[in-house]
Amino acid sequence: MIALDVNPEAVSSEEISIRQNRPVSSWSSALADTPFERGVRSANCSFGDISSSNVQIYLVPLPFKNGSGSYIIAFDEDYSHLVSRLPWVADFFENASFANDVASLLPYYSHLNELIVEKDFDSLDDLLNQIKVQQLSDVLLVGVLRLTYLSKAYLPSWSNLLKEVQYEIERRGYEKDLILSGLL
Repeated sequence: MIALDVNPEAVSSEEISIRQNRPVSSWSSALADTPFERGVRSANCSFGDISSSNVQIYLVPLPFKNGSGSYIIAFDEDYSHLVSRLPWVADFFENASFANDVASLLPYYSHLNELIVEKDFDSLDDLLNQIKVQQLSDVLLVGVLRLTYLSKAYLPSWSNLLKEVQYEIERRGYEKDLILSGLL
């Protein structure tokens, strides 16, 4: 169980650029004693028992209408390993909720298609396994399934993702049988 209570201190865009999507361990003062030195005025973190897991903490930009700030997010070892193999995945997950037009979707669809062409089904399955459907845009929610449909026999996570997408589509108030036509 991860509980995180963060009240972000304003962080300069330069600092965000330096630290964005980089593990705390790579920061110049990686394990600073005070949260303020990590760019956060106050943070109360409770990770439960993580003695057997490797959690990495990242500072991610959070835009506001009146400026910008940041928030801290924790990722597990599987996600970190996936991003180290496929760096574009960090950008994919950061922008997944906003990707609704051709210009924003094309780079990700190209990367996914490249994995299929290269028959890198292990990496593709790892990516599908990391997807949190609540964080995907409406278009991406169905698009990932349609793009990977012909490879689903090689993707153990595909059928579970389909179930999660079905639930999420209904939760958003859409007709799943219509939207997922051809996938069910």
